[in-house]
Amino acid sequence: MPLWGRNDQSVTANSVTTVESSNGAPIGTHALVKSGGGNTSVRVDGANAHFGNTSPGSRANVDVAMFNNTTADAFIPGITVGVFGVDANEITAERASGAARPAHAGWVLRTVGSGGRAGRVQYETLVAMGSLGAQTAAYGTPATTSDSEDTIFQDGFITIASQPSNATANASSNQSNTFTVGVSMAPGTATPTYLWYYATAGAGGPFSTTAAVSGFSGQTTTTLTANAATLAANVWVLAAVSVTGGASVNTSVAKLTVTT
Repeated sequence: MPLWGRNDQSVTANSVTTVESSNGAPIGTHALVKSGGGNTSVRVDGANAHFGNTSPGSRANVDVAMFNNTTADAFIPGITVGVFGVDANEITAERASGAARPAHAGWVLRTVGSGGRAGRVQYETLVAMGSLGAQTAAYGTPATTSDSEDTIFQDGFITIASQPSNATANASSNQSNTFTVGVSMAPGTATPTYLWYYATAGAGGPFSTTAAVSGFSGQTTTTLTANAATLAANVWVLAAVSVTGGASVNTSVAKLTVTT
């Protein structure tokens, strides 16, 4: 029976089995919260203490609940604690964001304080690994590259490196102008997607997608082209940049001044 695996998933336990197994999160994390001793709803004691299933009061019950936990006070009053699988891409993205991050990829314990320690995040590396999602048949299970969550640990982080600039175009001369966004991605292999939005009432919006709107082209690329003759009025534009498994980021607003 493995004690942990490389797949980003909880330990295996249910109401039927009598043992825990894992191709993912480590078995035995219940001990890291003193077996849930601070919270009677997850305390490991009594007749069920050594059960390998999810019966209340069993060690497996806590091991399962610890996976990706973000619920405050679930195990220890005043603390939010959970076990997360973190891969190398997520470490790179966290580094770029400037957020607190684990020292190594692998299985980590994440602890967030409350009260006087509210917002303080600490990490403890339980099992350091080069990667997750690399399980093979040699480890007793097929390979998987699934990622269980992207809220605490994003797969990609976007930095806007260059913003679109204001421009002027003459409608009578059928002039067009372009707006361009530049981005830096972490990790570098992350692929951004783009969608431009526009407003006619001012820089405060409301903004609507430029997709399929006459007068615009390049709506899903780094460069939006706007034609003054077709639009016939001032517009304000911005780009929304997205990445799979990460948060979207908007550029600043740029204005197209249309003259006649």
